[in-house]
Amino acid sequence: MFLLLAGVPGGFLAHEGVAAAAPTGSRVGLATPLPFSPQGSLAPSGAGVRPQAVVVDPLERRSGEPSPMGIADYGVTAAGVPYNYTTPILLGTANVSSLLTNSGGPVPGAGYMTFQLNCELVLESPSGNWSYWVQNVVSIETQAHYIGFENNIWNFSDSVASGTGLLTSGMLSGRGTVNQFPGIGDWYAYGDSGDPGNGIIWYAGVFSVEVVSVVVAGVPHVVFEYNDGFGWVAYDNVTFLDGANTRDLGFVVSGSHYAPICFSGTPTVCEVYDAEFDFTGAGGSDTDVSSNLTLGLQYWNGHNLEATPSAWNFGYNTGEQISNVVSTLATNPVDGSLFARETNGSAGTFGELYDASTSSQLHVLLPSAPAGTVRVGTQSIQYVGGEANLTLAPGTYSVAAFYPNSTTVGVATVQLSRGSAVSLTLPIPTFDVKVDYAGLPAGTAVNISLVGTGGTQVPSMLWTNLSWTTSVPNTAVGLLVVNGSYRFVVGPVPGYVPSAYRGSFQVNGAGAEITIDWRPFTYDVVVSASGLPPGVPWGVLLGSLYINGTGSPLAVPSPNGTYAYWVYAEGPYTPNPQTGELSVSAGAAPLSVTFTAQPSHLRGAISPVGAVLELNGFAQLSSGGTYDLLVIAGAYNLSVSSSGYASQSRTVSVTAGNSSFSNFTLAAMPVGSSPAGGSGSFGLSPIALTLLVVGAVAALSVLALVLRRRT
Repeated sequence: MFLLLAGVPGGFLAHEGVAAAAPTGSRVGLATPLPFSPQGSLAPSGAGVRPQAVVVDPLERRSGEPSPMGIADYGVTAAGVPYNYTTPILLGTANVSSLLTNSGGPVPGAGYMTFQLNCELVLESPSGNWSYWVQNVVSIETQAHYIGFENNIWNFSDSVASGTGLLTSGMLSGRGTVNQFPGIGDWYAYGDSGDPGNGIIWYAGVFSVEVVSVVVAGVPHVVFEYNDGFGWVAYDNVTFLDGANTRDLGFVVSGSHYAPICFSGTPTVCEVYDAEFDFTGAGGSDTDVSSNLTLGLQYWNGHNLEATPSAWNFGYNTGEQISNVVSTLATNPVDGSLFARETNGSAGTFGELYDASTSSQLHVLLPSAPAGTVRVGTQSIQYVGGEANLTLAPGTYSVAAFYPNSTTVGVATVQLSRGSAVSLTLPIPTFDVKVDYAGLPAGTAVNISLVGTGGTQVPSMLWTNLSWTTSVPNTAVGLLVVNGSYRFVVGPVPGYVPSAYRGSFQVNGAGAEITIDWRPFTYDVVVSASGLPPGVPWGVLLGSLYINGTGSPLAVPSPNGTYAYWVYAEGPYTPNPQTGELSVSAGAAPLSVTFTAQPSHLRGAISPVGAVLELNGFAQLSSGGTYDLLVIAGAYNLSVSSSGYASQSRTVSVTAGNSSFSNFTLAAMPVGSSPAGGSGSFGLSPIALTLLVVGAVAALSVLALVLRRRT
C-alpha cells in the first residue's frame, strides 16, 4: 500500500525500498481521447486484425456463466457512452463473510478458487506502444482454508496464433521468472512465500490487493501488494528492463479502444483495456457452493483513491471461470461505498452495476489543507493536492476533513442525489447575504426558507429556515452562506404582501443582497345601508380612509387593524349606528347601517282662538291659538275658518327635517253676512276625523321616538 509522508511536497510512495514521487494519475471525463494510440506500430499479427478504435462491448465475449464474476470497469456505460482514463494505482478489496467453492481445475473436487485484480499497463515508445496484462492474484483453498498470493504479467502488444503475446526473460526482472510454454504462450509469474499473511489459515474477513506503477531513474516498475490483516506487504517489484526509453502511462481503462491482441474466430475477439477484480476459478471452471462476499474496485485519480466511474458485474480478459454466482450492486448507507455483492445462486443477469447516471460525485476542495484525510461516514480517504474526488451511492452523509496531524479542517453534511455532482469546500467559506425589508411594523415575525440548487449544499441541512423579529422597520438582516446557487421562499406575514414570494440568487466569492418590500394587504369593509331613498348620497370614514356614494353597499379597502368609523348621509336621515369601532383581521368585515328620516313641521298661530284649521281639507287640532303639525316633506293646503270671520286658505311647502311657519288672522265679517269658504263648525266626516286622530297619534309617536334618540 502506498504511504503518504507528511511534510514532503506531493507525498511519496514507499515500496520495498523503491521511492518515487506520488503519482498524479489522470481523472478525465467521458469520451476523452487517450494520450496514445493503443495499437501503434505493434499491430497484432496472425489473429485476424479488427479496428481497435471502436466502442467496446463488454458483452461481446461474456454474456453468461461460467465466467469470471465480480466488479469491472470497461470505460463504457450501459448506454454505450465511452470514457478513458489512466491511473498509477488500482486497489481491489474483498469483504468475505463466507466462502466455499468446488474446483474443476488442477485438483478436481477441491476448493481452489482465485480473486484476481486484472489490468493493462501501457508504455509509450517512439517505435510503438507496449501493452502488458498485469494480474495480482489471491489463491484460496476454501475447504482447507488457506490463502496465498501470486502475480502474472502477459504481453498484450503482439500476437502469436494462440492469442498470447511473446515475452522474454530480458524484458522483465523481479522475484519471479518468465515461463515459456509452446502452444500456450509466455508469461511472467511469481508465487509469494515467506511474507507475513501468506500461506496462513484463513476463513473469512477483509483483504486487499493493489498494483502500483512507478518510474524509478527513468525505468518503469510495477509493485504488487497485499494486505490480509498483517499490514501491507509489497511482495514483488517488477522492473521493465526494455522500458528505459518509454513513457509510463500507467494502467489504462478505455471504452473507445480494444487492446492489440486478438483471438481468431468469427467474429474476431480482442482483449480490452479495463480494470477488474474477479471472483473466479483457479485454472478452469469452478462452481460456487456457498459464498457471501463483496468486492470493491478503486483507482488513483491524482488526489485520492476513488471508486471507478462505472462498474459491471463480470470480468472479461481472464480465462478462469466460475458458475452458480449472482453478482449485484451493494452500497453502504453510512459512507456511500459501492460494491459488487457475490452470493451463491442461479446465474444472475450480466450487466452494469452503476455509472455516473445512477451514482453521485462528491468533489471536496481543501484550500487550507494540501494533504490530509477526508472522512465520509466511517470511510477515511487519504488525499493530496488540496482536493478529493469521490464516487458514492446517492444518500445523505456526514463529511469531515483532517490535517495530517488529525486536527479538524471542517465538517458538513451533504445530500447526494442520483446522477448529481456536488462541490463542497472545507472549511466552508461563508459570505454575507443581506435581506433588506421595508414596510413591516416593529416586532413583526419574518421567515425565509433558503435552499441550494445546482449541487450547492447548505451546510447541515437541505433547507435552511431563517426566522427573526423586526426590531425597527427597514432593517437589513445578514445570512452566511457558501458559494453557489440558491433559491428562497418568503414566508407569509399576516396583513402584508411581499414584493416577491420567491426568487434566486448567486454567491460567487462575494456577498449578495435580497430586497423585499412589504405593503399592507387590504380587505374590504363592506357597509350596507337601508332606509335611504334612491340617489341620496352617504359615506363612511374608516380611520383615515373615506369612501362615499349612492346606493348600497359601499366597500372600504383596509389592512388588518382596529378602526373608528363615522357614517353620514345628506339630508334629514339619521344612521344607526353612526359611530363605533370595527376590527379587520385577514378577511372582509361587514357593517350594516339603518337610516331613519328626520321629521318636518307645519307651525303657526291662529286668530281668533278656536278657529278651525284644515290640512288638505281635513280638520286639524289647535291649542290656545297655535298649531304644530308633524308632516313629511311636501306642499300642503292650509285653510282657517271661524263663524263671523272671513276664511283664509294658502299653500305651504315643507322641507325634510325643517319647520315651516304660517300664521292666520281672520277678519271679522259685518253683522248678517256669511263667512267665506265654510261654516264655523269643524265640519269633519266621521272617517276624516278618524284619519286625523290616527295621523296625529302617529306623528306624536314618531316625534317621541326622535326625541328619545336625541337624548
